[in-house]
Amino acid sequence: MVPQIEKIIADFEAGLITQAVEELVLLAKDVPTLLGDCKNMDEDIAAVEAWSAIFSDKAKLVAVVTKNYLLHKRAVKADIADAKAAWALKKYFSAGVTFADIAGIVIGPITPVYPVAPVI
Repeated sequence: MVPQIEKIIADFEAGLITQAVEELVLLAKDVPTLLGDCKNMDEDIAAVEAWSAIFSDKAKLVAVVTKNYLLHKRAVKADIADAKAAWALKKYFSAGVTFADIAGIVIGPITPVYPVAPVI
């Protein structure tokens, strides 16, 4: 995934938003496979799957990412710089947290999915 992530960042930096979004779609398709071996994460996986539903509608995704990127360009560029610096220092967890922040800004946050409590 490292080359994919680096390409997405480079495309955002170059202003190639549509291309970056297309690469995000491909990356998002790999997420369920990556989480498949995780234990006790049913609610988390459901939340990621609900969040990633936007990836099935390319036109909507491009519109949302473009709008959010333009509205929050300064924050996204600062996060990209922070992520690249962390990556260069081999602080991969920190870089991952920052990449997740970027995704939350441009795509939208992942909303937790909790089981509904029974009504008494």
